[in-house]
Amino acid sequence: MITLILPISRTEYLRAVFSCLAKLIKPPDTELIIITDGDAALEQAVDRRLDSINFKRIQVISFGDTPAEDIDSRRYRISAIHNKAKHYLGKDCEHVMLVEDDTTYPPDALNKMLKIINDNEKCEYVEGVELGRRKTPYLGAWKVDNIKDPHEVISIMPSHGVQNIDAGGFYCALTNADTYRNHYFEPFDKVGRIGLSCDVNYCLYLRNQGLDCLIDHSIQCDHIGDKGSVNLGNTTPRQVLFEKARNKWEARTV
Repeated sequence: MITLILPISRTEYLRAVFSCLAKLIKPPDTELIIITDGDAALEQAVDRRLDSINFKRIQVISFGDTPAEDIDSRRYRISAIHNKAKHYLGKDCEHVMLVEDDTTYPPDALNKMLKIINDNEKCEYVEGVELGRRKTPYLGAWKVDNIKDPHEVISIMPSHGVQNIDAGGFYCALTNADTYRNHYFEPFDKVGRIGLSCDVNYCLYLRNQGLDCLIDHSIQCDHIGDKGSVNLGNTTPRQVLFEKARNKWEARTV
């Protein structure tokens, strides 16, 4: 069984997000967990769209009504959301698909990721490709200089096929349920305040266990926003390097 976990904190993208859910090609026993992080109006907006999608079971769980706004607070809140979500996984759940409320992905994304993770014995995590919407658009996939104690974290550039990475993002990803269920989620480098969240920390945890994290460049996602979508078709990606010195991180394009 597969469980799709979708945290939602915004109403403005619900139409695109639910349209994507409705088109997703999935096994018949796939379940959905929605974590609402907002007020009663958000919960009502989500409830009104549930009839448009078809999953074996749908759980809607309220996390809170005061979403964090700044990046540092937000990454702690995202960690707490996943620490809550993991307790709602069914005992029969084998894989967890992770998506975000400002991302759309191709209908075959789950099937592609499922095949990759089943065909690679050491693979515990696989993701698609998405560009961030910040000032510098970079891919949410990373290589580090040292998986045990990173001092350099660099985003990868677009490529082809399936590629090994050291860390990625939860915008469209698949992982094994037992690993997700047993992990304690927290932001990456709490002291250094790099701004990277629990998805990077989770992947580095896997890499330190000798497991593989992969990215499939054929799974191209859209990062949606109020000014339209950002994707590899309409935006030129840049490469970002984070460097750490004396517990302080600095970022630059390379």
